[in-house]
Amino acid sequence: MTLRFDIFGAVTGAMGLVGMIPLFYTLIVSQLPSHKLKVLDETLLETDNLWHSVVEEALFVESQFVQEVTGRLDL
Repeated sequence: MTLRFDIFGAVTGAMGLVGMIPLFYTLIVSQLPSHKLKVLDETLLETDNLWHSVVEEALFVESQFVQEVTGRLDL
């Protein structure tokens, strides 16, 4: 009787380990620099587009502030 429970435990344990592989893969891929740089680049592009639309609508009238922020975003 205990042999059946040992086999059941081994099979379910192996299935559990195999089921954890996608979780670990997703966790590792999300922490890679290439993924983080892609997200950063998308965010920077969105910020740059938003900034240029705000400047075109003339929501900021102080030209030095506009030049300073534009210079920082163009890096």
